[in-house]
Amino acid sequence: MKNTRLVYTVILGNYDTLKEVKHISKNIDYICITDNKNITSKTWKIITIDDCENFTLENRRYKFLPFLYFDYEESIYVDGNISIIGDMTFIFDKYLKQHDIAIPKHPFRNCIYDEAHYCIKIKKNNN
Repeated sequence: MKNTRLVYTVILGNYDTLKEVKHISKNIDYICITDNKNITSKTWKIITIDDCENFTLENRRYKFLPFLYFDYEESIYVDGNISIIGDMTFIFDKYLKQHDIAIPKHPFRNCIYDEAHYCIKIKKNNN
């Protein structure tokens, strides 16, 4: 039977170095999307995409729209600089069992409008 849970990362433009998964959960698939044809892994399934013009926007496309690319009931995105050292089943069960989406708390702001104004102010990703 195919796994229904996915942990995935996106590494574009050699921004991060892929870290091997330290604890593999049998009921979870691990996928890395990358434009680097030289990345290999013993723990991640590597999916290589063609070069893209805007690494940030391409990364966000996969990050926020996984249902367009993956056929899983549940998915968790992790940044490329994160090491998975524990059982991700716990994270799925705790945060996604009764919710459709879970997002970490922002360290400085709790309002999306404040965050948008700040991003505009510092000219973050003006594309």
